[in-house]
Amino acid sequence: VTAPVTDSVNDISFYRVRGTNTIYVRGAMSVGKKELTESVAIDNPTLFTVTVLKEILESKGIRVNGNPVDADELKDSLKYDNVQQLASFTSVPYSVMVEQSINKVRTFIPNRFTARWGRKAPEEDLWRADAPW
Repeated sequence: VTAPVTDSVNDISFYRVRGTNTIYVRGAMSVGKKELTESVAIDNPTLFTVTVLKEILESKGIRVNGNPVDADELKDSLKYDNVQQLASFTSVPYSVMVEQSINKVRTFIPNRFTARWGRKAPEEDLWRADAPW
């Protein structure tokens, strides 16, 4: 990143190599301009999180055995034949939720339209700049 004269425009771009957490920053940022913060996606956020967690724990003197692993990469070791169901819940069908939402919109819009545009304005107020219609 270069630092041109103070009256220049900031022009910064970010690029992350796919499959890595290597991020390239290019461009120009003017001297004296407000700091710039940018969010950039990372590869495998789960693995990144547990890696950072392990590093923080170790920096505090807590020993962590093994390497960080993404749980999605682990073989499923649960034995489901001994599992007992604790609870069950059936939600309202999605079609009902959509219908209810549409009905609310159908009644809301005409009611707002009538309330806003259905008013009769006094004749002298018709061309007023701050009139609510």
